[in-house]
Amino acid sequence: MIQQVAQFVFPDGRACPPLLTAPEAAELLRLDEGRDETAAVKAINRLVERGLLHPTVVGRHRRYALAELLRFIDATTQVEDV
Repeated sequence: MIQQVAQFVFPDGRACPPLLTAPEAAELLRLDEGRDETAAVKAINRLVERGLLHPTVVGRHRRYALAELLRFIDATTQVEDV
């Protein structure tokens, strides 16, 4: 069953699709800030290799579900007591 995920947008205002490519996932996680696209995609691949991020395979391509990216953010975000 596909979960309903709230509408998210990229920093430039484009709508975020439910399945993202590695460059799109890097952009959503802001891994592309201060880096070129190749370095950002390598960072995504390292997260997958470490078992922290779980891609969906579509044909021969890895895609990243928006719900998985949000799970990753939630699992790796530390909330500080104020």
